[in-house]
Amino acid sequence: MRLQDVHRLELPPTADMHVHLRQDQVMGLVVPYIRRGGVDTVFVMPNLQPPVTSVTAALEYKSRLQAIEPEVNYLMSLYLHPSVTPDVIAEAAKAGIAGVKLYPQGVTTNSESGVAGDFVETFAPTFAAMEQHDIVLNLHGEVPGTVPKDDVSLEELFLPTLKRLNEKFPKLRIVLEVSIYSGQLFDTALTIGV
Repeated sequence: MRLQDVHRLELPPTADMHVHLRQDQVMGLVVPYIRRGGVDTVFVMPNLQPPVTSVTAALEYKSRLQAIEPEVNYLMSLYLHPSVTPDVIAEAAKAGIAGVKLYPQGVTTNSESGVAGDFVETFAPTFAAMEQHDIVLNLHGEVPGTVPKDDVSLEELFLPTLKRLNEKFPKLRIVLEVSIYSGQLFDTALTIGV
């Protein structure tokens, strides 16, 4: 087959593993475009107002999304918060919740309720439960309250924390979201096995 002879090429639907569908009017505007954009599976971010911190809230949110566009597979996530305990993780796994999103406090949209300080120790029981139940941890990988240096980004400053998290919970599936892409960042990530 020669490309110049192709008049139509149809690709199967794909997945978008990081979507912000928001709520209310914005949700109503955005959700119908998922399928139109060639996507049939989405990993839904939980940073709403208020954040999605319970299985009930996640399932209610999924129901509202399905009412707008029922032909999409919505992979729901919880917002990491002190109320997301090991028991909540067990409940989430039974309900089919795909992941938990960690937002450092105050670094992005609707992250006021995010984690602060040494979250690796603070949420160790929750991360252990996530390992046990095979729930994905999505990380917004930045160090809040830090001023970046000329040659080091907030994402790069986060890498030692990521390494410690990976060492303490080696079976925890982690998705690191970064906004910069440098060779050093990826070299470091590969070195620590993420």
